[in-house]
Amino acid sequence: EAGAGASGGNGAAAGNPEGGSGASAGAGGQGGAQVDGAAGEGGASGGEAGSGGAGGSLTGGTGSGGTGTAGSASGGTGGGSSCVTTLPGDILYKFDSATGVFEGTVPAPTVPPGWFAYAEGPTADTALKASTTGWSSTEGHSCPGSLTMTGAFTAYGNGDKLMALVNFNANWATPKAYVRLHAWVKVQIPTTGTLDLSSVHIQANTNNFTGYTESSLPASTFLDGDWHEITHALVVGTNYVPENVNQMGIQIFPLAAGTDTPVPVTIFIDDIWLELP
Repeated sequence: EAGAGASGGNGAAAGNPEGGSGASAGAGGQGGAQVDGAAGEGGASGGEAGSGGAGGSLTGGTGSGGTGTAGSASGGTGGGSSCVTTLPGDILYKFDSATGVFEGTVPAPTVPPGWFAYAEGPTADTALKASTTGWSSTEGHSCPGSLTMTGAFTAYGNGDKLMALVNFNANWATPKAYVRLHAWVKVQIPTTGTLDLSSVHIQANTNNFTGYTESSLPASTFLDGDWHEITHALVVGTNYVPENVNQMGIQIFPLAAGTDTPVPVTIFIDDIWLELP
């Protein structure tokens, strides 16, 4: 915050017809520091300077000094969040911004850069293929910000699945031989109907998409509406070739059976990281 202006000076000594000068105005507050966002604007200017004291009389009267007006503006607030994501391994994705997220429905057959929604299965229809990915600025595990995926299954137990995927080329063997893949997931509980999911999976594709490996949690784990971590052991073999990792993602599957049309579902994904030995 800006400092208050000091009091004006005393009047001039006898015989000097000019009064003392008033004090300088208080300075305006400084702007907030930039943290993952735009810098905050600076505070407004401080108060005006006090007027000089009235001149003393030639016979030696004392003029009274003016008082400077206090500066009172506060500094602007810094943009962005000061939250820092810290995980016990190498962070792959923390989603503290929308960078690297394709927002909307993928215009098939295009595969966009970054994270995207993809529906697959024997009866994956137009509605499921219209599923979307996006970014939430409020939901997050360690810090605000997460990847979102929203979709609507139209049938139960038919083998369809909905995935949030990202394609890349990476070596998870050297210089670091990672042993586990981690991700935090939250499922938004529907306001009407029930959560018509059976399971939530984490997966990786390797060896030019010929080696597939995954782990899962039952959807019942997520009924509390909180964040839960899915962990997958990276075991070298035919299904996992760490020198050539091509893709990773989060998948959801519908229930095996139900009586009503499945309700749309939204999941949040955050803090994806690799564990060292």
